[in-house]
Amino acid sequence: MTDTEIRQRLFQGEDSATQFKRGPIGVAKLAAELVAFTNAAGGVIFFGVDDDGTICGLTKADAKSLDGEISNAANENVRPAVYPRTEFHTIDGKLILAVIVPEGVSKPYADKTGAFWVKSGPDKRRVTAREVLQRMLQASLLVHADELPMAGSSAKDIDLHHLGEFLERNYRIPLGDVLDPGKVDIPQVLSNLGFAAGSQLTLAGVMLFAKTPQRFAPVNVVKCVAFVGNNIAGTQYRDSEDFHGTLRDMYRATMSFIMRNLRHEQRDQGFNSIGIPIVPEDSVSELVANMFLHRDYFVSSPWRVLMFDDRMEIHSPGCLPNHQDIEKIKAGVSVVRNPIIFTFATKEIPYRGIGSGIKRAIELYPHIEFVNDVDANEFVAIIRYEAALADGGGVNTSCDAKNTSREVKTSVSVELQESSQKSSQESALKEKMPQKSSQKGSQESTLKSSQKILNLFLANPMLTTQAVAVSLGVSRRAVAKSIAGLQSSGRLRRVGPDKGGHWEVLEGGK
Repeated sequence: MTDTEIRQRLFQGEDSATQFKRGPIGVAKLAAELVAFTNAAGGVIFFGVDDDGTICGLTKADAKSLDGEISNAANENVRPAVYPRTEFHTIDGKLILAVIVPEGVSKPYADKTGAFWVKSGPDKRRVTAREVLQRMLQASLLVHADELPMAGSSAKDIDLHHLGEFLERNYRIPLGDVLDPGKVDIPQVLSNLGFAAGSQLTLAGVMLFAKTPQRFAPVNVVKCVAFVGNNIAGTQYRDSEDFHGTLRDMYRATMSFIMRNLRHEQRDQGFNSIGIPIVPEDSVSELVANMFLHRDYFVSSPWRVLMFDDRMEIHSPGCLPNHQDIEKIKAGVSVVRNPIIFTFATKEIPYRGIGSGIKRAIELYPHIEFVNDVDANEFVAIIRYEAALADGGGVNTSCDAKNTSREVKTSVSVELQESSQKSSQESALKEKMPQKSSQKGSQESTLKSSQKILNLFLANPMLTTQAVAVSLGVSRRAVAKSIAGLQSSGRLRRVGPDKGGHWEVLEGGK
């Protein structure tokens, strides 16, 4: 370290990577400090410095004592041994010692008594939580979350039909044999594939093939929200849903939620098209698959997908594993955190499993940012919309009812202008012509309203009844009544469920 670097660190004060000590502290205390830094991201201990960063200096006796303490603590009192680097510096005529402790590669480390220590800001704390130890073991590839048995589970909790389809597709074991009691030794198959440990299912077995996975892993759910605006603290949302089930089921449900709430643009398509997603579906698919496969299952937190007007955020519990960083994952370097889930990923969800998912997502859509949030212990992919709009142009058809209303009105402006002109002409003639019956006028009004509704659904089949009502300036009840009439007359059809489906205008309505 240079003197300038040292002065900067002393000025900044103590933090999770910097510690100040006036003089020798004893082998046992020094070993605990070394363990805490090694179990974290490493750091520097400055001897000859007061707590406030003032240099007090070391005597020759202190320096000699520290030399022996460091060697003894690092080799005899830390398990496994660590190898810090020491540097003596003279600053302002005073001697200080910098002990540079690297991040450990064989976590977790412990002191001679078997105690595990980690950094907690500028201080250290003894680890008592099993979850913290499990994460450190996972970082050193000594234990994997997806291999752990789930208490209370058994082969009876497996969805045999789902498992049978998997075995038939990949191992040529007939589905009928799996469903026929006694023909296939299900517990043995589960054990052979890593889906069971003894009589209990592993986390991998639960998340891949259990009937109700969240019974054993209740936090492993996906929480999706499509907000109005760009503020996560906003109180209005367009769509919100929590998804449960196996990884396959949650992947499909999450993709459906994203694609139905994702902006579309017309580009060179015709007026009757539903538009093209502003973010390619294949790019989204890679990021969602990565969210499920590479999360830290030791972290008790759900997945989160947050959609805003200007961006989408995909939050995966657990920051990047040991020695991984954003540049490495963008280059295609992959560290397998969940080997069983990772092994069978390509057989359950669209994922190639060769470390190229992030690269492919960026190549398909370059406006993606990644955040490795160590403090929040999560990895976040942020997909920006506005940059793509600036690049691509085209007509944007947002899911926002008000925005949709403005866009659709623009798309059919010619028709509305013509209709307005025609209405003015008719009004001028009414004074000179006998009035038609109110019944016939009502029929004509209904026909015009119905045609406008069809025009709106041609422009955007995903519109809700409320969005149509806003666009036409009428009540939701009136729109619902008109839609019912269009359906009964065979001019309009609902495809899919009320939530997540879309409208199809039939031949008679074009």
